[in-house]
Amino acid sequence: MTPKELPTRLASREDFNAQAYPMYINEAQTGNSNTLHVTLQSMLYPTAYRYTQANFSIEEIEYDMHDFWFILIQSAKHIDADRPEQDRLARLVLCTRELGPLKRAKKMVVEGKEEEVVEEAMTSDGRMWCDLPFLVTDFKSAWRDATSPSFDSAHRVNLAAFIARLAGLSIGDDNITGCGLDIMKEVLETPRALVRSPLAAGHGNLTINDLLPVVNAWMTYASHKMLDLSTKGFACLSWNTAPGEMATDAGINYSGFSRERFLFWRKRLEELKECNEETVGTQASKLILTMEFDFVRDPEGFKWLGDWYRVLF
Repeated sequence: MTPKELPTRLASREDFNAQAYPMYINEAQTGNSNTLHVTLQSMLYPTAYRYTQANFSIEEIEYDMHDFWFILIQSAKHIDADRPEQDRLARLVLCTRELGPLKRAKKMVVEGKEEEVVEEAMTSDGRMWCDLPFLVTDFKSAWRDATSPSFDSAHRVNLAAFIARLAGLSIGDDNITGCGLDIMKEVLETPRALVRSPLAAGHGNLTINDLLPVVNAWMTYASHKMLDLSTKGFACLSWNTAPGEMATDAGINYSGFSRERFLFWRKRLEELKECNEETVGTQASKLILTMEFDFVRDPEGFKWLGDWYRVLF
């Protein structure tokens, strides 16, 4: 393939995706029984063949990776948060990563002699497959879409649960946890209504009642990870996670995970537990129990537990 042919081939790929993507979406909409995990598994060999045997350009291979994440996202958001089918998808991503770097032999002229060298599939966001390129960026984009008030609430929780599973298993890199930090910021650090006004049903900004199920998804599948990163003071560089207004007023100014920020979330949940909206209070109570379990089982977190009770009493 010559450089002049690349734009034509990429345009052809765009045309193909315009026809294929609606089919993936239709299959995802079958819900828990969707078979897109089979589609994803079947994509791995053709991608490897195109790179290793057919000498496709890295730009074309990057399309394969973006397609992989698109299909995965569609499948995950249509599978209920607590279903084992979500675990199957997470395992598939883990297995993909463990395939290691994708390589091909390439002939080059070195000091006047033709030699065969090994070339890795290096995308603009890391190596295929081991770095899982574009995972964080594509899921970040998908999550931004999910924060729209018009986004289906069940799909929002499903997607959050799947991203939390990836974070909890350290799939991708720790920057994927920026999604969880963004959620905690928006729900527990930012002023917003507890529940939706009857007059505003179906309209307006998301409420705390709308978003606590998303917090629950993260606490269920990745609270241990968030506690660990809070202990380490991890900064999620690829996300805008500066503290929300309420956290800032409480003297918190670090943009990443921190001990102080984690304790602030607990205190905020205690406040919500005592609010006059029963649905919000009930959800907050359950989240407090989940957080306390992680504190007790983590040696460093157990030290924090004393600080937490000193804050309360």
